[in-house]
Amino acid sequence: MKHLVIPVFLAASLACVPVQSVVAQRRGESQQLQRVFDAAWQFEKAEAPTFATTVGDHRHNHRLSSHRMEDSNRRQTMRE
Repeated sequence: MKHLVIPVFLAASLACVPVQSVVAQRRGESQQLQRVFDAAWQFEKAEAPTFATTVGDHRHNHRLSSHRMEDSNRRQTMRE
C-alpha cells in the first residue's frame, strides 16, 4: 500500500501545476480587465461632472459638462 501512495501523490501534485499557472494567468487577466473598467469609469466621471457628483465623487464639483463639438468627438473616440 505504501508503494501505491507515493506515485498517486506525485501524479496529483504534478496535475496541479498547470492548473495553478492557468489560475495565475486568469487572475492577471482579471486585474487587467478591472483596470480597463476603472479607467473607463474615471473617464466618464471626468467628462460628466454633474453625474460624478450624483454618484458621490465631488472632485469635479467646480466644473460643468462641456458640450462643444471637440469634446463630443473626444468622448466618441474614447468610447470606440
